[in-house]
Amino acid sequence: MSYERVLLCIDGEETPSNDAYKHAIRFARQNNAILYLCTVINPKPYGTLARFDRFVVDKVKKAAQIKLEQFLLHTQAEGVSSQTILETGVPSIKISKQIVPAYNIDLIVAGATGGTKLEKALQGSVTSAIIKKAKCDVFVVRTEERERASV
Repeated sequence: MSYERVLLCIDGEETPSNDAYKHAIRFARQNNAILYLCTVINPKPYGTLARFDRFVVDKVKKAAQIKLEQFLLHTQAEGVSSQTILETGVPSIKISKQIVPAYNIDLIVAGATGGTKLEKALQGSVTSAIIKKAKCDVFVVRTEERERASV
């Protein structure tokens, strides 16, 4: 199977995003695919903070944009065609129901962990929800740290 459009889900956790990035670059190179670097900010966890700092979500979006641009620079240095996607909403729904069809994504690459402990307790991980809802292939990357810990 050949993939033309690969979506890399980048969250706030460094290790899963970095490990998933390595695999996404490989898929993009092997298939001469476009790599979409995606972050979806869920504003719900920041609701209480917004009462004290009404710009908290804007600050989180700014930090996410900087992180996406860093990944974009690395991707371009690797010679892979890429672009960034920064959205706000429920990540699993936004990715599987809106971003995947809008960009005609063939493959989603995501880390095995993601989201806050509270989010995982309430709804499971974002990656698990994407697996259930996505209409395309999903490649889940286990972190190297997690693999070493289980040996």
